[in-house]
Amino acid sequence: MVLHYNQKKIRSFNAKGALILFVITLMMVGLITRLFQLQIIQVGVYQHESSLNHILEIPLKAPRGDIIDRNGVKLAQNHIQYDLYISTIGDEETDNRHLEAIAKLAGISDEEIDKAKNIMEKASGEAPVLIKNDIPLGLVVELKEKGDDYQFALVDKSSKRSYPYGKLTSHILGYLREIDDQRLKELKGMGYIPGDIVGDNGIERQYESNLRGSTGRKFMEVDNKGHWVGLLKRWVEADDGTWMRKTQHFPPGKGNDVNLTIDIDLQKRLAAEIGENVGGAIVMDVNSGEILAMYAYPGFDANLFVGPVMSVDWSDIINNPDKPMQNRLIQNAYPPGSLFKVVVALAGLMEKTITTKTRVTCKGVYQVGNREFKCWKKYGHGVVDINRAISESCDVYFYTLGEKLGSEKIIKYAELLGLGNETGIDLPGEKSGFLPTPEWKLDRIGERWYTGDTINMSIGQGFIQVTPIQVLRVYALFANGGKLINPHLNMAAQTRDDTPDELKGIDPEIIEIINKGLLNAVTVGTARGCRINDFTIAGKTGTADDPPRKFPHSWFASFAPAENPSVVMVVFGQNGGHSDELAVPIARRIYESDEMRGYILDDDN
Repeated sequence: MVLHYNQKKIRSFNAKGALILFVITLMMVGLITRLFQLQIIQVGVYQHESSLNHILEIPLKAPRGDIIDRNGVKLAQNHIQYDLYISTIGDEETDNRHLEAIAKLAGISDEEIDKAKNIMEKASGEAPVLIKNDIPLGLVVELKEKGDDYQFALVDKSSKRSYPYGKLTSHILGYLREIDDQRLKELKGMGYIPGDIVGDNGIERQYESNLRGSTGRKFMEVDNKGHWVGLLKRWVEADDGTWMRKTQHFPPGKGNDVNLTIDIDLQKRLAAEIGENVGGAIVMDVNSGEILAMYAYPGFDANLFVGPVMSVDWSDIINNPDKPMQNRLIQNAYPPGSLFKVVVALAGLMEKTITTKTRVTCKGVYQVGNREFKCWKKYGHGVVDINRAISESCDVYFYTLGEKLGSEKIIKYAELLGLGNETGIDLPGEKSGFLPTPEWKLDRIGERWYTGDTINMSIGQGFIQVTPIQVLRVYALFANGGKLINPHLNMAAQTRDDTPDELKGIDPEIIEIINKGLLNAVTVGTARGCRINDFTIAGKTGTADDPPRKFPHSWFASFAPAENPSVVMVVFGQNGGHSDELAVPIARRIYESDEMRGYILDDDN
């Protein structure tokens, strides 16, 4: 009886033991399977995830695209430079000790140290901090030799922008600067981050998205003290399912080149002839709108802005009374003086207020009520028709015509010719100029519009303001037979015909009448100082008073060859005196140059 009971007990115990053993076996099998999966099958995945805990991602800034002139000459390009970074671990005492050590070796200023500390506080060990751009090659070698002592430092390559022609192209190309908060908002969603370098004026800004390129990345492995170990190699799954260690380095993509219409040799010629006269000159193809040269004086050296701007350089720029950062050719507006007479002549001919047979007697003065408006020629021009009025710039003729037309019609044709509006040239910061109206004067000054205001405006004086690029566009219309085209600097830009409907189909005879007067201005009139032997030039002088300043603005707008124009040019001297004393002689020297003659005498250009 007892034996039977014990046998049952043993059998029960054996069954429980077997069950426990089975459960244990299953657990062991599961554990082994999981270990096999983790350590063998999925080793790459977890090593990859583990690597994320001790790496830093370093953005690699893309080299900007080159800016190239019409003949393949580089106007803005890149060079390799070496930049100094420091890794941070989030411990202020350690980070500052490292910074002071590297600053002493590299000769970094207190100002640069303070800036780096501010950035390091924000970095908190999450990213390397740029300490200094463009360090000397000798320092690069020294850091490599003393690598064990400066494991927290990293030297990395980047591209450095340079402008080989300095001031010669500054207003065209613009410059670069570190992006600010306002620009970050403007470029939101385009991948820009604080510290990025962007174009801040000129072509650099206008075509930022083309020139920028694509940012690269590389991943650096660091130890628990923030020392650089080297480029990270991660486990990456291949297409066949196997895992391999691969360097995590994704190079940046260079930006697109931008080819300009500018001829740097002609640009040099303009600069040489403008000299140190405040103002500038523009040359454009009359049919395509391609700007062949555009030079304004004074300028600035865009290379100064590539790195941190020295305080002395910045002081020289901002304290210069001639404001070298301004591109006077598109950003400043001035009274046009007698250049505006072609606008009044066009209005008179199209409105049939005058014909070629209309005569006006100029005695040197024009009476309006009890006020006298004088002609520049003290004793007058005698009997004058439209041809002589243009070629000899007779003020009394245009006083008479202006009063007959009235301010409304004069403003109408000025607007049709694009004055008072931006030309649309592909440069930022263009000003629209200003065309006054009776409504504006009453609202702004509190006075009604007088006949004297119309008289003044008829010769380009008074409240009217235009930019040199607007003047260039107006004279191009007369040169190309009546088309208002868009001036542009990008060779890839399309030429547009912006001619308003009211001017389309303009009678060629009207253009011919005005152009004949412009031709005679150079052959026998006020611009005869620009007459040369090899080809004909048509043009108009302008001497615009600029009270209270003593000296007037000096203008000369012209095109050549007169019978079949290929180029149009405006020369402008700010408070440069009479046109025959400054603008006309400068224009003549430019026309006589080999650089300019090539576009006039050689049809292949």
